[in-house]
Amino acid sequence: MKKILLLNGGKRFAHSDGRLNETLHDLALAHLDRAGYDVKQTFIDGGYDIQEEVEKYLWADDIQDVDPAA
Repeated sequence: MKKILLLNGGKRFAHSDGRLNETLHDLALAHLDRAGYDVKQTFIDGGYDIQEEVEKYLWADDIQDVDPAA
């Protein structure tokens, strides 16, 4: 089973509230789950532990950023 780290790089600001990124992230997560991938995720704007993220990065076979601006 392929291991995927899914990053939600969206930022909440002004009126946007990060909904587009959250929607795309949720769709990607659902698709990968249905396809049988083992997925871990990080919501960057929600804060994160550096050591935990390093471990996720080393665990993953592939890293995906859902930020459409990237």
